[in-house]
Amino acid sequence: MARFCRYCGSPVSEGANFCRACGKSLTEARKPEKQKPEIRQPEMREPVVREPAPRDSWQEEYRRIHAQNRARTAERGMPDNQEDQPQPVRQVPPQTFAVPDGPSVAAAAESGEIDLGEVTIPGLEGLGAAAKVYGPLGGIFRGIGSLLGGALKIFVRPGALIGTALLAGIWIALAFFRDSGSEVVKALSFLTYADGGAERGILGGIGGTLGKGTVAAALVSLFTGGLGKALKGIGALFVGHGERRGFFSFLLGLLAGAAVYLAFAGTFAPEDGIMAGIAGALLSLEALGGGQGKLYALAESLTSKAEGGIRTARRGKIDGLLTGLTLGFAAAAALAGLGVMEGLL
Repeated sequence: MARFCRYCGSPVSEGANFCRACGKSLTEARKPEKQKPEIRQPEMREPVVREPAPRDSWQEEYRRIHAQNRARTAERGMPDNQEDQPQPVRQVPPQTFAVPDGPSVAAAAESGEIDLGEVTIPGLEGLGAAAKVYGPLGGIFRGIGSLLGGALKIFVRPGALIGTALLAGIWIALAFFRDSGSEVVKALSFLTYADGGAERGILGGIGGTLGKGTVAAALVSLFTGGLGKALKGIGALFVGHGERRGFFSFLLGLLAGAAVYLAFAGTFAPEDGIMAGIAGALLSLEALGGGQGKLYALAESLTSKAEGGIRTARRGKIDGLLTGLTLGFAAAAALAGLGVMEGLL
């Protein structure tokens, strides 16, 4: 039988180990072919249906466990029928404990028995329930009381008087150099409202003194975190806080801002009273942006409404009042600087 080279196809003799044409070896073992794994189909088995245990079987198990429990009870020296009777529940009077600066709860002496009672967490009273809102008169009297309380704190913490004492010293120094004609004295008098209430009579003097206090509060607030609140208030002045601002509360704030400015500055020296309006607008912006403070609480009281025996206030009305108050102070100060309000009082 003729053979041929599997590499070049040339004829080769029987029993030859090499091809004479290409020189390749003809005795190389062929690599075994890979066998494919045999895939077996799963055997189909008939489903096994387990019949439920007869009723008597679990009853017998129950009787066996019950007999074991009775035997253990007898070993402890207890009567056979005592375990079947309901045991009396021991009533433990709750003991009250308080966490410093935290919630106060009433708990029983043993673990697992606790009576929460009424939990009060300082600073979170407004969560889940509306915070208490005072009426207009209550808000005014509360504001006066807080001012008096702040005055009394000066004797307890003299450090709180540093800013006001510094301004008072500046006012006294400016009073001595009032007629010097110096530009520095004029600038400081304008910035600190040093001439507030001067030469205006009794009522004008009271209003000017209150205006001085407003300017002092505004200047001190700039160094105690009020600047950030004022910047937030500028943003809220244009976009609000997501609620529609009340028009009537805005109008009330606008008129109130102009009226309070006239009480602070009058019309005797309009160019010197602009700072009172700027200070009033600044404090209003801080209340609008911060959502807290005496002025915000007063606005909340003035815009509150009693419904079902509960007095509530909406943020939209509060924002409307504070927005109007800010614009009222600013507009009155601008008109006074232009000489429009001169001669009104």
